Amino acid sequence: MSAKKKSNSYGRADLVERLKNKRGLSRRKSVVVVNTILDRMIYHLRRGHRVEFPYGTLKRVRRYFGQRWAIDNDWPANRDPYTIEWELNEAGTRKLNNGRPG
Repeated sequence: MSAKKKSNSYGRADLVERLKNKRGLSRRKSVVVVNTILDRMIYHLRRGHRVEFPYGTLKRVRRYFGQRWAIDNDWPANRDPYTIEWELNEAGTRKLNNGRPG
């Protein structure tokens, strides 16, 4: 007999399942809601806007590749000049540290 373990992941499928169970939506409607939210987040991040969550913020930042990459001719696989950075706020820091301040 196996006990069902509570998942702490927040993948797309997990978000759809949680929305379906907690709000009573069909799976199809749940997928549409999750995809719409993620598409809007991507849209705003690509334009340099910040996306805020209860535990922090996502923001788009420019990556700089130094001369070393050109000298060694050893470029990283992902040369996208931008990346997404996650900033934890105080509530997020407490959550990670099991209730203790950072």
